[in-house]
Amino acid sequence: MNILKIKELAENRAGGLKRLAKDIDMSEANLHRCINANKIQANDL
Repeated sequence: MNILKIKELAENRAGGLKRLAKDIDMSEANLHRCINANKIQANDL
């Protein structure tokens, strides 16, 4: 999975990463950690 593509898409949508984090019930800090590590659990998405 290419998490960087998810980051790019999230940044281009209204609300950005903050909104995505809220929508998937994850803290924004945890989402940033997942993006930086290029790892995220499929069930989080």
